[in-house]
Amino acid sequence: MSARRERILDAARGVIVREGYPGVSMHAIARAAGITRPALYAEFDDRDAVFAALFDREQARVLAMAADATPTVRPDTDPDDIAVEVAEAAVEVYLDLVLSAPQTWQLVLMPGDGLPTAVHARIDTVRTEIRHRIASVITMVAALRERTIDAELLSYAVISISETGARLLLADDTRREPIATTLRWLTRRMAAAALAMDPG
Repeated sequence: MSARRERILDAARGVIVREGYPGVSMHAIARAAGITRPALYAEFDDRDAVFAALFDREQARVLAMAADATPTVRPDTDPDDIAVEVAEAAVEVYLDLVLSAPQTWQLVLMPGDGLPTAVHARIDTVRTEIRHRIASVITMVAALRERTIDAELLSYAVISISETGARLLLADDTRREPIATTLRWLTRRMAAAALAMDPG
């Protein structure tokens, strides 16, 4: 992707984060990118084309970050310690990734008012992919503990509290440690409770 297109997409992302989707126009994007409207139209036919390219890029970035944030289970880990290790590792990496690319995560986590249908679908795809990764780790942990748990339900709970923590962090990045402490406690408790349930 050319440097100009990258600059345009960065500008579009910034306008969306500041103004919301209803406030995004080709004129606003051109102004934020520091280029003329003819120069913008030379790169993208219309606003929808900008959105499509932007979410292609941001979707790839978020999924790559999610892959980095997905904890691995070491073969030599004591089964009794796995749930705690996985929970704590996931929380720390996730919050660091949110802070490393705040506008990217704001784009995914911001309220959906005025959100184009195609963008809704992209965000749902991202959430589903991340949730599947979480469910896979939960299933692996349960298998190592010789337990059967509802990984799908627990993955929904994990992603819900994680997104809430991320929104709070994006609103005030000085709260990282208290947010991390709370998320670690919640994820540990959920994992421990689920693994302690009678598998029958």
